[in-house]
Amino acid sequence: MPFIRVLGEFVSIPREMCNFAQYLLIKRIMPTVLTLLGMRFYYWAREHEPIHVHVKKGDAEARFDLVPEIELTVNMGFKPHELAIAEEVLKENREYMIEHWKLFFHKSTINEVNQ
Repeated sequence: MPFIRVLGEFVSIPREMCNFAQYLLIKRIMPTVLTLLGMRFYYWAREHEPIHVHVKKGDAEARFDLVPEIELTVNMGFKPHELAIAEEVLKENREYMIEHWKLFFHKSTINEVNQ
């Protein structure tokens, strides 16, 4: 029987459930907030503050803080024009992404998140 890793522990699952289980695991551990222009905006279920999102397109990955302002903190492979597009998407959707974060982590205000 195959195994998948769930939050640091190996769990056995029936072979016919592998693809479905991996799909559910990805949705739970790496919830996608937005997919646009080939970029996936997501965060990890065990994230830390400040509020931020990860962006992935192909092999490129980046991380942007959303609070207090949008700021690129990690870039691994994005070209400058792609980062500019990602930042523009974040500017247009910042409040939505912050709200999504708060709902997922059960925070009701930005002040609670920043404490």
